[in-house]
Amino acid sequence: MEVIDKEDSRGYANIYLYWDLVWNPSDRDSGIYQKVYGTEFEVLKGDANHVEVSFRTQWDPSNRGKLVPLNIDKRFVMLQGSSGFYTYAIYEHLQGLPDVNLGETRVVFKLRKDKFHYMAIADNRQRIMPMPDDRGEGRSEKLGYPEAVRLTDPINATLRGEVDDKYQYSCDNKDSMVHGWISSDPSVGFWVITPSNEFKSGGPVKQDLTSHVGPTALSMFVSSHYSGVDTVPKFRNGEYWKKVFGPVFIYLNSAPDKSDPKLLWEDAKKQMQVEVGKWPYEFPASEDFHKSEKRGSVSGRLRVVDKYINKEYINGNSAFVGLASPGEAGSWQRESKGYQFWVRADVDGNFVIKNVRTGVYNLYAWVPGFIGDYKSSVNITVTSGNHINLGNLVYNPPRDGPTLWEIGIPDRSAAEFFVPDPDPKYTNRLYVHHPDRFRQYGLWERYADLYPAGDLNYTIGVSDYRKDWFYAQVTRKDGQGSYQATTWQIRFRLDSVRRNGPYKLRVALAASHLSELQVRFNNPRVQPAHFTTGLIGRDNSIARHGIHGLYWLFSIDVESSWLLKGDNIIFLTQTRGQSPFNGVMYDYIRMEAPAGTVVLDNGIVQLTLSKPEGSLTGVKDHGLDNIMEVMEKEDFRGAILTSFASSDDLRPAATDGGVTVHVEREYVVLDNGIVQLTLSNPGGFVTGVKYHGLDNVMEVNNREDNRGYWDLVWNPSDRHSGIFQKIHGTEFDVVQQDANQAEVSFRTHWDPSSRDELVPLNIDKRFVMLRGSSGFYTYAIYEHLQDLPDCNLGETRVAFKLRKDKFHYMAIADNRQRIMPMPEDRQPGRSQKLDYPEAVRLTNPINAALRGEVDDKYQYSSENKDSMVHGWISSDPSVGFWVITPSNEFKSGGPVKQELTSHVGPTSLAIFVSSHYTGDDIVPRVRNGEYWKKVFGPVFIYLNSAWTKSDPKLLWEDAKKQARVEEGSWPYKFPASTDFQKSEQRGSVSGRLLVVDEPGNNDSVNGNAAFVGLASPGEAGSWQRESKGYQFWVRADVEGNF
Repeated sequence: MEVIDKEDSRGYANIYLYWDLVWNPSDRDSGIYQKVYGTEFEVLKGDANHVEVSFRTQWDPSNRGKLVPLNIDKRFVMLQGSSGFYTYAIYEHLQGLPDVNLGETRVVFKLRKDKFHYMAIADNRQRIMPMPDDRGEGRSEKLGYPEAVRLTDPINATLRGEVDDKYQYSCDNKDSMVHGWISSDPSVGFWVITPSNEFKSGGPVKQDLTSHVGPTALSMFVSSHYSGVDTVPKFRNGEYWKKVFGPVFIYLNSAPDKSDPKLLWEDAKKQMQVEVGKWPYEFPASEDFHKSEKRGSVSGRLRVVDKYINKEYINGNSAFVGLASPGEAGSWQRESKGYQFWVRADVDGNFVIKNVRTGVYNLYAWVPGFIGDYKSSVNITVTSGNHINLGNLVYNPPRDGPTLWEIGIPDRSAAEFFVPDPDPKYTNRLYVHHPDRFRQYGLWERYADLYPAGDLNYTIGVSDYRKDWFYAQVTRKDGQGSYQATTWQIRFRLDSVRRNGPYKLRVALAASHLSELQVRFNNPRVQPAHFTTGLIGRDNSIARHGIHGLYWLFSIDVESSWLLKGDNIIFLTQTRGQSPFNGVMYDYIRMEAPAGTVVLDNGIVQLTLSKPEGSLTGVKDHGLDNIMEVMEKEDFRGAILTSFASSDDLRPAATDGGVTVHVEREYVVLDNGIVQLTLSNPGGFVTGVKYHGLDNVMEVNNREDNRGYWDLVWNPSDRHSGIFQKIHGTEFDVVQQDANQAEVSFRTHWDPSSRDELVPLNIDKRFVMLRGSSGFYTYAIYEHLQDLPDCNLGETRVAFKLRKDKFHYMAIADNRQRIMPMPEDRQPGRSQKLDYPEAVRLTNPINAALRGEVDDKYQYSSENKDSMVHGWISSDPSVGFWVITPSNEFKSGGPVKQELTSHVGPTSLAIFVSSHYTGDDIVPRVRNGEYWKKVFGPVFIYLNSAWTKSDPKLLWEDAKKQARVEEGSWPYKFPASTDFQKSEQRGSVSGRLLVVDEPGNNDSVNGNAAFVGLASPGEAGSWQRESKGYQFWVRADVEGNF
């Protein structure tokens, strides 16, 4: 802790931290800051395994107006063998105590500024930080509010010119489970780990502070950040209230001096997962903290009904589902007195909320891709030890008629809109080329730079919201230093104006700060406005770089008399102009036709019909707004409509028929109603994968044996150069088939007549499809019989080549994903060859934004341990194709062997054996009639989908979640081959690794984060060259246990 500060700014009673709060009486607006001092101390538990101490303060009426009218009991806990300590507190407002507002409470840690310089809050949000002295006069320039400064003469000169602002390091509750600081000398990490967010206010997407310059680390429990006073708990009329905040875990770890700080960060993340697994803790002495036996669980399945998207139920894929205090739909985001319990639903909408405190709740949910909030119709009472299965729940999102047009993505964030580059004078280098570029300072001022002569105009069908819709509707500074309101325009055409009911404009806001949004149609001066929100919001998300605050949804009835046939304009005026931070961020805007209208649109033709008559009133195609005679009455334009083709459903739904296998002379087709897999017969090549409106995700311009295939590189023992061979089956068999599962086999047996032409192995390729699964599995059994010729197996893999006209975005890690070049870009005339064939410099790529870049498939390699999921995303339709490897036991070389993943093609690989990054040392050599057999796989080929033009990260996050599902299902139970060992044929090994590294000194050091594995017998370190057998690896915990 910082030893120069006064003790009470570090802590007190030798604890070197402090709890604090901001409060105010109900009759006072300004907050009172107070550190929480204990007046009574007690050792509650003290033995060799567990110590818990209490520092209590009881409110005294003599302190009315001076100290918060709460009884507070702060606790600190230390466990034997634990590298850290826990802290939690019980806050209590007794009946009869004065009214109070609790604006903020938290626990604060101030570390040694001479040691802790490196801060980490996420994999891609970590850096060397300024010193606290850098924020003082003479070293910095004040900016628009006290928290933000520009460093003019920092102690670390490399930081000169950067902006420092603690709000640039805020994080959603759901993403803020571990953050902290690292000292390089000695190499020590200090981490705040929050194993559960149940005690935090505002739900999973409430943003709050984490760590910032100080060096300071926080655990925030209640605050008005990014929400305003709506999330401040208010106690009135003698209300009784009690709540437990925490425990949070303060974790300290260490590594060899001057090691990569990411080692400590990775270990802290691992410890966070350990703490999450222990929740709810068993050790707290307070009965107010509910242990597991006082908790229950709730499960169910959420589905969405939106007849204008799909006639069938739509799975609540990745829905946020939670329990919170009873209230109105969406009230959870403002709730702060009680506890909240949230999970994400799986791809089918299934959810299980575990470890719920006893109490009465509503079930709330919202689904990315749909507007509005779901709330259960009845209260849910959770009692000790019970499980409540709610069954199928149906959410009907707000909808009157078909979509005429839309702007944005309904995901409660403005991140998809245009976020400008910052003024070069006001940059935080962490956020240059970063997904969170919205966290740069001063972006609100860039609006006037980009629109100097007038406000934003957006034309439906021409403009692109990713480039043409500014992320926030902010004020404009005038020449006198004051701020003006702004009016944005949305321009659109109507072929005709329906008179059978009102149109509907849905306006979803991601944030609002002291703003009023007025909406007018075709007359910017009409008074009163056709619609106004009134004054709303105090979340201050514009100033605090939030990209979202509280969610607002407004549904506006649009009278047909306000609209015109032909060109129309909607005027959006944000009327308040007191500061640069007045404004709104939009989430999504949608214009709906009246309920009595049907609009069919497949992206090529838009068909409009009256309802219920079915008269054809408009056909929009190829630049013509309407090819029908617009002078005719609507019911005479298409008087007879006998049939029309409908587009595929936007989201696939499984049929009830289970899995089918259709065998033809040249093809075998596996189909489960979600995915259709076509394989050549008997070759076993993947010729087609049909999914979500794409007849084939594989590259249809390739030969059928060059789309999805197993291959290898081998050589006889007397020959050095490798022979490339695709594995062509010669025998086909349906191994298993029922409604729940199908498994097919494509075998090839080595024939002596093929000596030196084909690899001397018997190979059995398998493909498996399961009922209700959005993908398929593939594995293979390789066998070298005794007396077959000697051979070296240099490489084997399965490869998938996808449609180059669809799949342009590649993802292999959270921070390794991008738009990729086209395969043509690597050809002469579009590229320059570099030092080896795999590397080229793009000189004239099809996507001009890539000009000058290097492309090389080895730039996308990954270690086995980090390569569980990778693949490609198509934006239209929004479809992901993922190779998921649930275990590395069958791969060669152990956990840190590097290998290719996905690369330009678009190509995705699952590589099992290769000499990449190792050389010939790792090539399996089979000699002298040796018998050898190995199962490679199964790997899972997963396909997912989202609404059109959605953020590709949604599909990536879902693929990661599916990878964890597959990992949890390993070893699989479905493979029919007896060579694949199921769980009942497997065992386990455990232990603890200690290190002694000083002659004559028997004191041991814990094998913290050690790689520990089982591999074939050999010399120490031989595992990294081993490739014939299986390997099983884990990381030890901080104490060396594995």
